[in-house]
Amino acid sequence: MGCGASTEKSDWEEPAMEVPGGTGKGDAGMVPETNFAHMAQRVHSKYPWEDLRPVPEDTTVVFILGSPGSGKSTQCKRLVDEYGYTHLSSGDLLREEVASGSALGKWADSLMKEGKLVPNQVSITLLKRAMLAASNPMMLIDGFPRSVDQIGIFEKSICKCHAVIFFDVPEDVAHYRILKSGIDSETFHKVYETFMEQSTAIKDYYINQGNCHVFDATKPPDDILNQLRGVFEELEKRRDAEQRELEERARAEADESEEPEDASYNPAGWANGKQEDG
Repeated sequence: MGCGASTEKSDWEEPAMEVPGGTGKGDAGMVPETNFAHMAQRVHSKYPWEDLRPVPEDTTVVFILGSPGSGKSTQCKRLVDEYGYTHLSSGDLLREEVASGSALGKWADSLMKEGKLVPNQVSITLLKRAMLAASNPMMLIDGFPRSVDQIGIFEKSICKCHAVIFFDVPEDVAHYRILKSGIDSETFHKVYETFMEQSTAIKDYYINQGNCHVFDATKPPDDILNQLRGVFEELEKRRDAEQRELEERARAEADESEEPEDASYNPAGWANGKQEDG
């Protein structure tokens, strides 16, 4: 379950674009404080905007997908409590970046106010930052990916996804659950329809990969959690086995790096003037 980003060449890779006045490394070089025009030039780049170190090899990633009212937030909290995963929400990370007043946040905010989509590279950058800052390498990533394109960028830039949890719930049930939020039926219908349009291709992609688990989200929360335990316990077994493999590989490499001892070397013999020729 090792999680290094792939080093193979593909259509997903391209050199990072230089930004005038920047070093090409880190926040300051990649996104000058006020020059939004230079940021816009990077929209078509398929490379992350920041030169961040790789995530740890033992990183485990589980994507969590579900419409509003699917109960995914409740289950994420319970999985964090039970298995110790780090819960990251792509939407929350973007809102926090905007609230921070950073150059990237200001630009993303300006795009959203114009009704434009924030580029994939922004979401990837924010996720990787958060993953590197987390104390636990086991990740529940909520609300991501939103397109098949994002899958490719994430797996080339960060690491592979180990499992996908899809909470399936009918529109009427989901809307009923969030009536207290005050969202009207027409607005909710648009939100739900958009989610289904985006997520169906992602679900199908990971079903073909053999690592998408679809759950009936109309069931009681405890029943769903019991089913989720089966998935996460299997992930734990795979993680433990691969951790042992990494440790064994490290020991083997350490043994190979040690120089063999010269059997003819005899300090006592030299001291007594009795060292014989080999």
